[in-house]
Amino acid sequence: MWDILPYQEKYSTALAAQWRDMLEASMRSPSAKRPAAAEIDRIMLNAMENGFQREVIASLSRTPAQQGNPGPSARPSVQAAFCIDVRSEVFRRSLETVSSKVQTLDFAGFFGIFVEYVPLGADVGRSHVPVLFNPENRVHERLKADERANRRVRDRRRNRLALFKAWKGFKLSASSTFSFVKAVGLMYAPKLVSDSFGWSRPVPDLAIHGLDKREVDRFAPDIGSHAHCCGHGAEQGIPESEWLDHAERILRAMSMTGTFARLVLLAGHGSSSVN
Repeated sequence: MWDILPYQEKYSTALAAQWRDMLEASMRSPSAKRPAAAEIDRIMLNAMENGFQREVIASLSRTPAQQGNPGPSARPSVQAAFCIDVRSEVFRRSLETVSSKVQTLDFAGFFGIFVEYVPLGADVGRSHVPVLFNPENRVHERLKADERANRRVRDRRRNRLALFKAWKGFKLSASSTFSFVKAVGLMYAPKLVSDSFGWSRPVPDLAIHGLDKREVDRFAPDIGSHAHCCGHGAEQGIPESEWLDHAERILRAMSMTGTFARLVLLAGHGSSSVN
């Protein structure tokens, strides 16, 4: 594939002829009638590929100390654990380029904490567990404030979401489709342009939809255990007596049992998609 790119960029009649000779040479068995130049090119290409393979194998065979990374006896400056997901890979690679004293690790399965997360104002939570498991605990989202302020923001968000849902249902209903488009269709032109250039989102961000921007930074998961249960077989919050056990289990699963950095970071991620 990479050979095709320079071929397209540097195309010429002579290059095209040489390219055909190379292809024919690679598909034929060795023969005395083969042009000497094509045979030399084939041998050199194979040698280059074999040399690259040796470099990759040698780099994979080196120990962390030989690679210049902190070994098991050296204390790294930062230890960061990421999900084994392509969405986390870009952050992990960028962090590794900052310093050779940064050690990155990977983990799967929501770091071993199986919970159902209930956003503020929602009646149904989202399971943060692998598909084969059920959540053990239900964690609610709440404001870092008194309960009265929490209820006020929760009720306001529910009203906004209900209004948004009703408006969306009206737009998509069979009785208003054509009349709605004819009446207010041109009003959506600025948003179409903005969405096309990535200046805005085609759909609202579910994490902050129905909230004021100044309220978003005041949110936090309520992981404290509460007496009443929330259904679905999940206990509300995580009992404080289990916090230490969860932390130990996560660290042991990542083989982090010693030589800890001063800063240990567990980095999660979310995702959203638009059809």
